[in-house]
Amino acid sequence: MTFTATVTPATATGTVQLYDGGASIGSGTLSSGTATLSISTLAVTCSPFLIQIII
Repeated sequence: MTFTATVTPATATGTVQLYDGGASIGSGTLSSGTATLSISTLAVTCSPFLIQIII
């Protein structure tokens, strides 16, 4: 599964962290306002995903 986060302004730098419930399951580095996170294994869950942008 691939998640893509897009932020403005496109010149923003930093990382995007993806959480499943309270557990971190991946991160991606912002480039031109976009970060992509690919996850090959993901548990079946009813908990919401949370994306945190760290700049």
